[in-house]
This record gives sequence, C-alpha cells and structure tokens, in this order.
Amino acid sequence: MLPEIGYVSMLAALFLCVISLLLPLSLLSFPRRRESIFQRLRDSAITSRPGVMDSRLRGNDKIAFMLLFLITIAFFSLIYAHATSDFRLLNVAQNSHSAKPFIYKISGAWGNHEGSMLLFIWFISLYTAAFAGLAPESGIKKNALRIQAGIMAGFLLFSIVTSNPFALISPVPHDGNGQNPILQDIGLAIHPPVLYAGYTGFSLVLSLAMAVLLAGKIPEGFPRILKKWIIIPWCFLTLGIALGSWWAYRELGWGGFWFWDPVENSSLMPWLAATALYHSAVILQKRGMFPVWVIFLAILTFTLSLIGFFLVRSGVLTSVHSFASDPLRGVFILLLLALISGSAFLLFALKAAKFRTDGNFGIISRESGIMLNNLFLITLCLTVFLGTVYPILLEVITGELVSVGAPYYYLTFVPIALGLIFFAGIGPFLKWQKNDKSIFRNLIFPLFATIAISCVLYFILGKRFDIFYFSIVFGIWLLFTTLYKFYRETLFKNFAQPRTFYAMIISHLGVALLVIGIAASQGWKAEEERNIKIGEQVDFVGYHLTFEDVKLVPGKNYLARRGIFSVHKNGGFITDLKPEVRFFPIEGGQTTESAIYYDFLSNLYIVIGDPAGENSYAARFYYRPFIVLIWLGAFMIALGGAVSLFKNPWNLSFPRRRESITTGLEAPVTNLKASGIWIPACAGMTKRSIPFILLLLLLLAFLLKLAANQSGDIFPKTPMIGKTAPDFSLPTLSGKTVKLRDLRGKIILVNFFASWCEACGYEQPALAALAKNGAPIYGIAWEDKDEKTRKWLSKFGNPYKETLTDHDGRTGLNFGITGVPETFLLSREGVILFKIAAPIDEESYDNIVRIIGEQK
Repeated sequence: MLPEIGYVSMLAALFLCVISLLLPLSLLSFPRRRESIFQRLRDSAITSRPGVMDSRLRGNDKIAFMLLFLITIAFFSLIYAHATSDFRLLNVAQNSHSAKPFIYKISGAWGNHEGSMLLFIWFISLYTAAFAGLAPESGIKKNALRIQAGIMAGFLLFSIVTSNPFALISPVPHDGNGQNPILQDIGLAIHPPVLYAGYTGFSLVLSLAMAVLLAGKIPEGFPRILKKWIIIPWCFLTLGIALGSWWAYRELGWGGFWFWDPVENSSLMPWLAATALYHSAVILQKRGMFPVWVIFLAILTFTLSLIGFFLVRSGVLTSVHSFASDPLRGVFILLLLALISGSAFLLFALKAAKFRTDGNFGIISRESGIMLNNLFLITLCLTVFLGTVYPILLEVITGELVSVGAPYYYLTFVPIALGLIFFAGIGPFLKWQKNDKSIFRNLIFPLFATIAISCVLYFILGKRFDIFYFSIVFGIWLLFTTLYKFYRETLFKNFAQPRTFYAMIISHLGVALLVIGIAASQGWKAEEERNIKIGEQVDFVGYHLTFEDVKLVPGKNYLARRGIFSVHKNGGFITDLKPEVRFFPIEGGQTTESAIYYDFLSNLYIVIGDPAGENSYAARFYYRPFIVLIWLGAFMIALGGAVSLFKNPWNLSFPRRRESITTGLEAPVTNLKASGIWIPACAGMTKRSIPFILLLLLLLAFLLKLAANQSGDIFPKTPMIGKTAPDFSLPTLSGKTVKLRDLRGKIILVNFFASWCEACGYEQPALAALAKNGAPIYGIAWEDKDEKTRKWLSKFGNPYKETLTDHDGRTGLNFGITGVPETFLLSREGVILFKIAAPIDEESYDNIVRIIGEQK
C-alpha cells in the first residue's frame, strides 16, 4: 500500500505546486474575520507591491509545509520499500536484493536515477519549508516561494513522467537484481544526500534573486539573508565534493582522489560560482555595491547546478558517477534548464538596469580585492566548463571523440588557482573603500617567513622547481598570512571579533591545507606495480612489506579474495594490511577494496589484483604523503562556513529572531505595531514550529514501522522463506530423473551452482562439511552444459547426493534466483526454512546446522 501512497503523494504535490503558481496565494490564506472575495483580491493587489506586508499572507507557508509533508511521505515510502525488499516496485527489483546489507538497502533508495530524483525534490521542498518557517511575510518571500513551487513542479513532472520511482512490475519476482557493487560503500551511501543538499539549496538563492528582480529594488537587510542561504548549501556542497573524492580514493583502487571526470567537474563549477557569490554578497552588505553582479551570480550558480544535473542524467557522459542514459530524460532536462534558467536570465536582462549603483573605492581596497577574487573564481569556473563541455560539443558537431584530462587542467586551472591563493592571502589585510598603503608593511612578516620556509623546502624536497613546489609555496603563503591575521586581530588586540572573522580564518586555513595536501600527495607520491608471490618481501619507501597469504573470505552478499601484507618499519612491526577483491555473485561484478595505513598525515596504500601464476598475484603499492590534509582542509572550509551562521564563536546558538536569517524581510517593528498586525516573535515561532514537529512525528512513525517489520535479523525475510518450494522434475548427470515431491519426508539442501561461476568453487568445502554433518544436498547445475559440469565437479569435488541439470534455467527462475550460488534449506514438508543468495559463509553454515538440529 505504501508505494501507492507515495505515488499519490507525488501527484498531490504536483497539483499543489500548480495551484500555487496559478492562484494568488493570499486567496489561500485563512483570515480571522469573514471577508468577501473582492476584499481578498483587493488586499492581494495591495500586498503584492514591494515593501508592503500583511500578516494574513500565510498561504505561502501552508503550501510549503504541505509540499514538504507530501514529498516526505513519497520519499520515505520508497526507502521503506527498499528496506523491506518490496519487489513489486520495479525500482526495488532492479536495484536491490534480499541478501544486500541493510545500510545499503536504505542507500539503494537514492543509489539509482529514479530514487535520487525523489531525493533531489525532497531537499528542494525542505529548503522551501525552512525558508517559509523562518522568514516573516513579505512580497519578496511570497514571490520566492512561488518560484520555488514552480521549480518543484518541473522536477516533479519530470520524475512522474520519465522517472517514476513507484512503477510496479508484474509478475512480481522472488528477488531482485542487486545494486551496482561500487555503490555498496559507506562513502557513496552518504555522498549523494550531502551533495544534493548543496545543489538544491541554490534553487532558493535563484528564487530570492528573481523575487528581488520582480520587486524592482533590494530591501534593506536582504544581503544578510542572501549570505545565510548561500552559505548553507555551500557548506553541504563542499562536504559532498570531499566525500566523493574520499570514496574515489578508497574504492576505485587507483590511488587518486580527483580524475577531472566531467561528473566531478559538474559539482566543482557551482561551488566556484557560489564562492564568488558569497564574497560579492559581502560587498553588497557592507557597501551596497554591485547588486547586478550579485544577482547574476545567484542565477548562474543554480544554472551550473542544473547543467551538472543534465550531464549526470542525460546519458551524454560515461562515468562511474552518472545515473541514466535515456535520451527522453535528457531532452526533458534540457527543457527544464531552458525554462528555469532562461526565464531567470530573461528577467535579469529586463530588470537589471534598475539596480545600478554608484560607489567609490580605492584600487588597493577590500572591494578591489574581492572583485579580483571573483575574477579568478569565475575564470576558473569557465576553464572547467570549457574542459567539460568542449568534448561533448565537438562530438555532437563533428563526431570526433577527444578527451580532456589532467594535462589541460595543469596548464590552465592550476596557474589561475595559484593566483587566487596568492591574493587570498592579501585580501583580509585590506580596508574597506580607501587605499591602504600600510598593506605592504603588514605583509612583511608572512612574506619573509614564506620565503625562508620555501628555501628550506627547496633543498629538503630535492631541489625541485616545478608546479608542485610552487603550489606548496603558495599554500604556505596563505597559511602564514591567515595565521598572522589571526594573531594581529586576536592575540595582539582582543578575541571579541565578529563570527565572520573566525569563519574567514578557519576557511582560509582549510584552503591552505587543501592546497598543500594536493601538491605534496601528487608531487612526491611513489607507486609500484608488480606480481608478488606468497612469502615474498618488498621494500617500498622505507616500509618492509611481506606478502603473508591469500584467503577467501565470504561476506554478507559477496566473496572476497583477501591478501594479507605485514608492514614493518625500522625493524619493528606496524600493522597488517588486508586489501580485497570482492566478487558479487548476484550482480555479477567485482570491486577493489584498498587497504590503507595512516602514517600521521600520509598514507601507505595497497591494492591486490588477479592471480598471476601459482601463488602469485598482481599488486599495486602507493605512497601518498600528506594526502590527509586534503580532507582535513575540505572539512575546515565547510566548518568555517558553518561558523558564520552562528552569532559568535563563544555562543554557538542561532541568533534571536530579529537578528537571524530573516532580518531584512521584516518591516520595522514600529510600522508593524502601528498597523495593528504585529505578533510577538515567540508566538510566531510556536506556530511555525508545528509543521516541523509533525514532520518529526512522521519520521518517528516511519522508523517504528520499519522496526516492527523486522523479524530478529537486521533485514526482513525474503519472499520465498516460509513458502512451499516450487516442485521440479529434473534429469541427473547419471540419467535418472529426480522429482522434488519424492524427496518429501526428509530435510534437504538444494544448491544452485554453475561451472562458469567463480564463487561457486569457493563454497564447496562448506557444502562438503554440511553433507557430512548436516543433510543430503541436491545440486542443480543452472544453465550449464553436462560436460562442463562433470569437469568442474572433478576439479572442486562433489558434495551432492545427486547432481541435477537445469539447462533452460526455468527451475532456477521458479525459485527466484538471479545468480549463483544460491542455497535453499527445505523442511520435511518441502517448506523453505532458510535461503542464502551468496557463497555459504561461517554464519550461514552455523544457521543451517542450527535449523537442521531444531528440525530433528
């Protein structure tokens, strides 16, 4: 029933979005006194003018909360379907399996195109409801919420028409196809929600910019609001990009963290634009200057998010990060991009002239520094955009395939980025408006400190004079200038600095560490690839490595080939590293799981590959000095943004209502009181908190329902358990015919295997032990040839009482198998007591023995 409720909730949300666009929202409010429709129309016309507010304009808020409520129902219905393996849904059948670990069942809800679309829409509704709950009524707020509703309507229509996550399948399969193995990692389980929390937040930034354009002027305090709603998604996007690089570093087994993949670039472009936007909003707040540029950047940031959305989902790119390859979806997304961004830029072209302002500032001033910062950031964004889009356009126009990789970015992106780093060290020392000639005196100490350290590093690092050396020098420059600024303003003066000062210090320190980490890990890395035999020893960058052994280790839904390397340094034992190659029999794929030793800020990184002869395996060894600084720096950058949201570093609580995010959308308190409609802040907050309390209760009910559905184990029973096994009549290799109904009266095991299945050979010892100590096993060779089956049994051993053949695979399909090996334990009555859709591991062996003992 929940899938149907989820789909209806999406339809209802789309209907609400359309209603909010077509009707004046003041007609949707519920005034305390009875009024005629003409009075409401008149009041609607009055309050739609800029700067005029009415406490009855609550239809905006109600629709925003209702949209969040409906989309939350839809999204958590999909999560529940994945968590409970509801294979009625095509999305669940294609992307899940009953044997998949529970955490990846949950993340599987957004680990596919349809589910991630619903997650995308849910975050938009969450930002919309948060804005509706925090901001008081105004013309700006009303228009922003209506634009948000329009954006949601477009994505809801796209999801319902082309990417319905609640599509049903008939007949219902007994089990699913599983999920792409590389997505079954904790890094990629967390990465999409965090990244989408960044992408979608910029939709509200665009809506606020368009609302200001419609109003024709920037209200007082608006820049402060804009900064808050920029920094929240910017922090999430920063963390999302860092999580993605961390996942790629750990999971893909190539020792790198950034490949300049077009999908990676699609997240970097809006981050660069948003960084420029935030710094420009600082000028708008402090000096009231460059409003046209700020509005343009606000539109550009979400436009770049939509471009990234198109690249990932249209099928124009082939990437481990991309989701879909349906041309219809690509066309639909292009239409959305044209409608949303096109209308925003058209409105900008028509209204921008009204926002031109005059202002004077010196060449050596903070305004100049920030605009130079913007120039560097937008140039970097354009560089990445050209490198990403040029190969696509060239292929479309000429059919020629070209690849733009790291060499292009080393020649273009890196030099510009170093210029940005250099001026980022100078900017905080500049003063507003006037020329600051004391800047040179203030920079003497950090300049000489940087030169001294650089000279020492030149000799320590082998007298290298390349781009990596210069990157470290510029990173040290930013580090010293930031620390010196902190010293001058706090230790030399006092600690009572505004929160934005501490935010700047933390973020700039993070950028410095990030730059140093990237340069050191790439410029002084060490790599070695070789075949290594068990017992062989290797000396690698000061470490003494011994290849001890290889073991086959069954997991929950995979079988791993695990190498064991002992690590010694300076004659002492440090640790054992255990890299793996995991084979997923259900999905038919494999992943490389690296083993990493964290030596302070550096990493020793080992990957094991395929067999390369008797007791010999391919292996790769990497050393990445100071690579941990990359993720430490990214975390500090995001932390700096988060600090700016608080009132001060010593009181980490959100400011009171009148000084919060909403400041600037409120009219002066005296005017509100004079109009007789002012409501105390505490009363407003109590009413506005009700939708969020209801949402929390809904989530609590969902968790209780999910917990109630579980039965002992961490994930529910598969559809086959507890049901009578499908009857079969199959020939054996010896020419007899075995019928399942003739085996009633005794406990048996039915094991599906194949000679072409690598994992099937790994479980033969466990099957032999079960045949000796447990119950008779009937093996069924699934979609295999008799001659190959005989050879395979002679090689791995034959634990079966009888070996049956399922040449056409129909019996396997009746049992609901999607791959081999799969094993079923049947009772005397032929009821399935236990099933494992993976090689039998120690836990499964113990469960089978326990159940057999209970049945006896």
